[in-house]
Amino acid sequence: MSVTASAAGRVPRIACLALAACLAVAPFARACAAAPPRKGVASMVTGLPVPRCASLKASRVNLRRGPGTRYPIDWVLFRRMMPVTILRDFFAWRQVRLFDGTEGWVHAPLLSGTRSFVVVGATRPLRRAPDRKAAAVALLRPGVIGRLLACPPGGRWCLARTGRYGGYLARKGIAGCFAGGAAGG
Repeated sequence: MSVTASAAGRVPRIACLALAACLAVAPFARACAAAPPRKGVASMVTGLPVPRCASLKASRVNLRRGPGTRYPIDWVLFRRMMPVTILRDFFAWRQVRLFDGTEGWVHAPLLSGTRSFVVVGATRPLRRAPDRKAAAVALLRPGVIGRLLACPPGGRWCLARTGRYGGYLARKGIAGCFAGGAAGG
């Protein structure tokens, strides 16, 4: 089988176009990774405000040094529903901050808009009512992850659910993404 001159000529042109596209985007990826996040600004990619709350959708997520697969993996996260704060958007990548302050880039399809929490410090009671004298529904150990159903700004209690248990958690005993996109513990 012989290759015609026209078919042989197309392959290099396609390869050149692909290379040109990669080279055109690369400087912007570096600039985006280096620029500080801006608070209260809508993302040009999604139109959603940044920072904003999210959680890990997958049970295995690579946390990268930059927005793309060519950047090295700094951490591999194995906790589905782990709370994160999205700081910045870049095409299909999101720069996130974990509750412990670690930052990196995650592929957007691996994130969910669900707000979640993780128990920090000591074992915390999940209570029937937003009162420290209310009966405990369950005792949650450090590292337990659950869903935040409501967490009023400035409030001391969050309505939460983990597994088959639901109730109120004192905000000071959990880390997560609260109203306004702030992570805390």
